[in-house]
Amino acid sequence: MPCGLSVVPSVLDFTSAGGAQTLTINTSTGFSTYPTQSWLDLSPRSANTGGTTKVSVLRKSDSGSRQESITFTCGTESQTVLVTQAGSCKPNAFFTVSKSTNQVIISAPAQDSSTYSWKFSNGQTSNKAVDTVDLLAGTYRLCLTVTNKCGTATSCQLVRVAGFATASDLSSLDRPKLSQARLYPNPSNGEAFVEFDLPQAGRAQIQVFDLSGREVNKGMSLQLDKGVNQTKLSVDPLQRGVYLVRVTLAEGSWTEKLVVE
Repeated sequence: MPCGLSVVPSVLDFTSAGGAQTLTINTSTGFSTYPTQSWLDLSPRSANTGGTTKVSVLRKSDSGSRQESITFTCGTESQTVLVTQAGSCKPNAFFTVSKSTNQVIISAPAQDSSTYSWKFSNGQTSNKAVDTVDLLAGTYRLCLTVTNKCGTATSCQLVRVAGFATASDLSSLDRPKLSQARLYPNPSNGEAFVEFDLPQAGRAQIQVFDLSGREVNKGMSLQLDKGVNQTKLSVDPLQRGVYLVRVTLAEGSWTEKLVVE
């Protein structure tokens, strides 16, 4: 027989010191839960009869910022409540922008169970925590909205894009386009190679960024030959994680994620 288990609210946020908060459990046959969190106290933790039960949740400690899930069960049914302390569940809309020629890397800190909505004033959008966006030269208003179970946060900033390099920056022979670019091995645990085919000789810059948009290696500026070129990247100094490798030429750039194990 189904229990019809329901627990409300689904989130409790202890943002300041104070008394207990209440959960309402509805079930036809009773419930149980046995949390082990030292900073929480539940009363009662179980009931043997159906109906509505009020469960008091008390925060024992007033310091720190943390969160925990409490699971209530009834037969084969279960429902989880997220309990947070000092607003740790609230989303953070802080973000960074890294610029290179006509591209920007937008990056927000990873947050569990959050959705991301980026909007540029020219109408371009993205729903990734980290993304690379092509833009024409100009000034744009960029806004990020982050949403999770505990609410929504939004922040905005102006982004100025300078545009492509001009003929005065590079000679007319240094204006090739990337073709058939690839990054391997990926994931990498020691070294990686960037390989691409150029229709003519030209100069390229190779950079590695972390997901906050910070350049983590000394960028390489190379004079490359027409045809297939291969360049070695040393990833030994990098900690495990995800990085962005960017190859920039006069008329375009190519960015690929690199996983370091």
